[in-house]
Parts: sequence; structure tokens; C-alpha cells
Amino acid sequence: MPFSRRIAMGGFAAVSVTAFCGRAGAVRAAESEAQDWSARLDDATSLLDSTFSLDMHMHPALFPVKDIPRSSNPRRYRGDEMFARRIEGMRTGRLWTGFFSPVVDAPVLGMTSSGPGMTRRFEPGEAWREFERQLAVLDELLERNDVVKATSVGQVREAHAAGKVAAMIGCEGGDHVEDDPGRVETLHDKGVRSLQLFHYAPNSLVRFDDGRDAGLTEVGRETITEMNRVGLLADLAHASFETAAEAEWAVFKLRWKQHTGRDLPD
Repeated sequence: MPFSRRIAMGGFAAVSVTAFCGRAGAVRAAESEAQDWSARLDDATSLLDSTFSLDMHMHPALFPVKDIPRSSNPRRYRGDEMFARRIEGMRTGRLWTGFFSPVVDAPVLGMTSSGPGMTRRFEPGEAWREFERQLAVLDELLERNDVVKATSVGQVREAHAAGKVAAMIGCEGGDHVEDDPGRVETLHDKGVRSLQLFHYAPNSLVRFDDGRDAGLTEVGRETITEMNRVGLLADLAHASFETAAEAEWAVFKLRWKQHTGRDLPD
């Protein structure tokens, strides 16, 4: 059959109809999938509205390094506006509470030849002063952003019922205990509800062997006793297997390991 304009136009029309039908089918499939995801999102939103969710470890906008003195730490505070955006993101995402974590050893941390680590030692009393400084920074940011500083589950539930984000305080690193387990009660009085025994910098709570934490010191064991007494969660993140195992044997009443970068044996 000789080729003609009519044949060509007919072919183009057939291709166009086929493409249109295929596109229409794809559109219908996409619309159906979108409706399915919308229903799932509604279910998830209802769940998050009916209960409160918890982030076990957070540093919004890297608040611990805001106005940090005498530090080689390469991290920088991302600004009050970013902190506010993070809190608003928690509200819209229905993340109603979290452990906002001061990083007590932040002033002495930096990059070493083997990665993040201690670049200098704390001066006497410096770690406690740094904890108080970071806590004051956090308290001011929480108040400015209408975040409830909670010290109990009941207060978290009350904040959730009011549609507010609640912040619980968990310290990353136990450097500020120094040689005084009695400070645990002071930490509790200041609203701290979780204490990590070890972060990166060596401290009085853990023994060190060949550059790594290798168990608890006597001060560490006494600190655990105080934590049990006042009701402070013991955070075993960053601890070696030996340190975590000794802590377990110390019979924590309240303990967790909310994140870790350490390898544990099978």
C-alpha cells in the first residue's frame, strides 16, 4: 500500500490515543497511590495526636556550642532561628518530647589524628561551669520558644494535652560530676533526668586503659548508687562493652542505651 498523508495521520492518531490512555492509566494509579498514602498519613497523625512520641537524644541547632568559650570544637551553633524552626518542626511533626542534651565535654573536643576526641584536659571546676552555662543557654531558648521543661511523665502528658513540646534534660558525658557523686542530687534538682557516664573525654567515672574506657572507677560506682537513689536514668551510649557490663552489674534501677557508635560482642 502506498504511503499517504491519510495513513500517516492515522498512525499518529493511533499512537496519540495509546499514549493518552497509558498516561491516563498512570495518572489514575498515581492518584490511587496518593489517596492510599493520604489515608496512611491520617492514621499516623491520629496515632501521634493520641499519644506522645519521644526523641531520646537531641541537640537542636547544636545549642551546646552556642557562645562556647575557649573551645577547639569545629561545630558551630546554627542560630536562634534554626532552633525555633526545629521546635516548630517538632510541633508540626507531632514529636512532642525529647531529651535535649547538653554536651558537657564540648569545650575540650576537636578533631584528632584518629577522629573526634579530646584536645585538652578540663581545668578544675571547668566541666561543672560548662554544664551550668549550657543549661542556662538551653533554659533561655526553651522559654523563648514556649517549650515546657518537664521533669516527669505527668508534665510531658500535660504539655501534650496543651499542644506543647516538652523538653527533658539528659547530659551527654558525666565529666561535670568530677570527683563528687553528691552532685547527682544537684543535677536532679536542676531538672536533669538522664546522665551519660562517658562521651569522648576521659572523666572520673570510668577507668581508661590503652586510650579507651575499660570499666568503672570507685567514683563511678558511687555515682551509680546516687543515681539509683534519686531516680536518674543511666545512659550507657558511647560506653565500651566493659564499662556497660560493669554498669549492669552495678544494678541500675533505671538505664538505657539510646545510641551508640561502639561495637559490642555477640
